[in-house]
Amino acid sequence: MPELTPKPCQNSIPHPQWVDLVLWPPLRTTIIERQEVYANEEFQSVYSASLRLINWPCRPIDALVVDPQSGEMWLSDTFTAHAMRVENWRLNENFVRRYPELRGCVAVEGS
Repeated sequence: MPELTPKPCQNSIPHPQWVDLVLWPPLRTTIIERQEVYANEEFQSVYSASLRLINWPCRPIDALVVDPQSGEMWLSDTFTAHAMRVENWRLNENFVRRYPELRGCVAVEGS
């Protein structure tokens, strides 16, 4: 996922490791530059609860592969490819209600 390529601030400013997994580069930069506001548990909770995978064209069960002998399950290649495209991710309105100043940094569900 090219969007996860580190921004210059990620290499020069110490920050919590979880920030490196935020999907949108402008949001990562803002979190790093304003850690006193955003690098906290409340932000993590709102972000993770608001994150949505969209546009999955298959049935939910098609996201999994099951080994019939062992019963082991893993994500299908099709699902993984879908999830690795940033355009298939959105944050819901709860995120922008709590952090309206960040609307321009992310893709919002329904936009």
